[in-house]
Amino acid sequence: QDLDLSRKAAYVMGRNGQQADLVVPHDSVSRQHAAIVHSCEKEAFLIDLGSATGSAVDGRVDETAREIGAGLFERGRVQIGEHTSELQ
Repeated sequence: QDLDLSRKAAYVMGRNGQQADLVVPHDSVSRQHAAIVHSCEKEAFLIDLGSATGSAVDGRVDETAREIGAGLFERGRVQIGEHTSELQ
């Protein structure tokens, strides 16, 4: 799915189409699993929303804070639950 960061400050990723902007139909993904949030400086971050199965950016996970402070750039690998997507 294409993502236009100029339209919204954050996009929720999850299994439920009524609660998520980006639907990921996988059993390991929570209804509201993670959010892609961007700043005015054109940086984007992935924040896990307290999911049971976790999230990662290019394999980096912060299990304690449930927040991944890894910037998402033009390319990267985002994992939520057992589902992985490539950013291009």
